[in-house]
Amino acid sequence: MLNGNRWYDAYPELSTCFDMLKQKKPLIRSKIAQELLNYLQTHNPGVIEKNVLNFPLDVLTRRWYDQSPYLWLLVNGLKYVSSEQIIKTTEIFKELLSGDI
Repeated sequence: MLNGNRWYDAYPELSTCFDMLKQKKPLIRSKIAQELLNYLQTHNPGVIEKNVLNFPLDVLTRRWYDQSPYLWLLVNGLKYVSSEQIIKTTEIFKELLSGDI
């Protein structure tokens, strides 16, 4: 968290996407997260592998995204890409949410 907010609250559209994703059924959430992770890995090779040890792990899985390994990797992995890449990923995120793949 940054200043009492989630890190992604600094990106209002991304924050809205995560809030919308939270309301989806688990299968849809996982599919969207997998698509976004594939995109991240293609455009930021190694970003997950290089930083995964820095990702917070809540053993009690209190956060909604801790319950899925794909969501956990997505939420934490996005922290390590550029702002420009976050904006591009958010655009894809919005498209995926609108179509529910």
